[in-house]
Amino acid sequence: MSLNAVGKEQAQQLAAIIHTEPKAIYSSDLIRALETAKPLAEKFGLSIVEAPDFREFDFGVLEGKGLEDAEVKDCRREHANKDFSAEWNTPMAEGAETYNQVVARFTHALTKIARKHPGGTVVVFSHMKAIHTFMRSLLQCGDNECERLGNCGIAYVDIDLDEEKLIRFIRQEVSPLGAYNSNFRLPFKVSTIPSCL
Repeated sequence: MSLNAVGKEQAQQLAAIIHTEPKAIYSSDLIRALETAKPLAEKFGLSIVEAPDFREFDFGVLEGKGLEDAEVKDCRREHANKDFSAEWNTPMAEGAETYNQVVARFTHALTKIARKHPGGTVVVFSHMKAIHTFMRSLLQCGDNECERLGNCGIAYVDIDLDEEKLIRFIRQEVSPLGAYNSNFRLPFKVSTIPSCL
């Protein structure tokens, strides 16, 4: 599904507020993330590297169903009542990824990117649920304890291949559009950005 008019405008606004030229731009290979990444890539004359590891959370049999669907509500409610270990190691629905699987693929992909672009700023475009799950793993917080990124929100992480704690959460801007001045800079090595509407 492509971005709607609002999403396309948000992607343009996001590109306009980022003034630090990244070494590279990576994106989920799903169309919405690619379309969100395109204005930034065009701004700096960079190609977008498609990376399936940054795809949205795989919801299995729930894929494509809205949050108001009764089956989705039941699965989410049941899953939320599990203890931490069961929540992270059990799929929400048949065929769905576990939270730990999402974190593993993000960690693997970010590690590869850090090795390829040491010491540089890289921008990664992904999707809200996948990023939220990854951020929860870094912050060790419950689903309702971690603030969710809004459309075109920015989460900053630092990757240091020499440190024991490979990936550190720095901060996030939940809804950055209109909030930054013209001097906004990406201050950290890797930023993960969810696609817009």
